[in-house]
Amino acid sequence: MSFQDAAETALEQSVQELYLLLFDHSLGHVTCRYIADNIVALVLDASTTPIEQVLLQGNRLATAQSFREQMTLILERHLIAMVSKEYQCAVSNVIRQHQADAGCMSLFIVIDNV
Repeated sequence: MSFQDAAETALEQSVQELYLLLFDHSLGHVTCRYIADNIVALVLDASTTPIEQVLLQGNRLATAQSFREQMTLILERHLIAMVSKEYQCAVSNVIRQHQADAGCMSLFIVIDNV
């Protein structure tokens, strides 16, 4: 296993643990890939929490979107801290998208100094 493979696997596990700690929800699967020297792509499957599911089923889309936005900001802040600490690098940007109906979230973490 290469260093990059080991780093991807470690980050996948760390994200799983972080999501469970922050939101009391287990992700279905996390995929992590370095897609460039300074960009890490994360895909979080089954990221929609039970609270969001209830809101969506009750046709409270705006409330569910607002709830997700707050969750995503919290997750982003913790991911930046985790990546910065574990890999001793600065994170310059996080690009994110959540697809509620698919229960999937994607994040691209842009690392400043590689």
